Amino acid sequence: MPTANRLAQTFSEEPFRFRMPIEPSDYLDRSPLLSEEERRGIAYLLQLAPSRYLEFERQARVLSRVTQPLMDVLALFQQRRPKSRVFGHCFLKYLLHQVLQRSTLYWGWSSTTWMSVIDALPKRSRARTRDLETDETTRSSPHYMLLHVAAYLFSDLLPAPGNRGIPAHVMAEILFGPEVLHTAIDSVL
Repeated sequence: MPTANRLAQTFSEEPFRFRMPIEPSDYLDRSPLLSEEERRGIAYLLQLAPSRYLEFERQARVLSRVTQPLMDVLALFQQRRPKSRVFGHCFLKYLLHQVLQRSTLYWGWSSTTWMSVIDALPKRSRARTRDLETDETTRSSPHYMLLHVAAYLFSDLLPAPGNRGIPAHVMAEILFGPEVLHTAIDSVL
């Protein structure tokens, strides 16, 4: 709860400026077209077994035009939500499979394509996460949140208001950090 001193503070006339943590303009080649070499590289990456993680990382570096923005989203998520267990290879493989299937890099995806990619993410069992016997499923997984963060950063697509499991403050905390979020909230209060 704000104190009287905080409420009595004078606010500057200049609006608070947010800076996006990942700017698409920072990536020089945002062409949505895949080269034949990139297609082959993605296909090779997708067929690698989990035990070959060093080869996976090497191949991901070779495909840096395709993988670096996704790895940056993953690093941002892990920085802002360090206790969340997210498996980077699974996230990368899922999105790269979608890229290969559509023959278009995510820079060129429409909002409809992003929503279909997000909706196609397999649900995880709520019973498994709570050790219950029911067969309920949920989309509240780190990968679901990561896809929404990537969709917003790469195409300005915000989660639909009807989607559950993605509170606005969690999305803002991942995108802008807890300090900036709390400063913005305090200025409103």
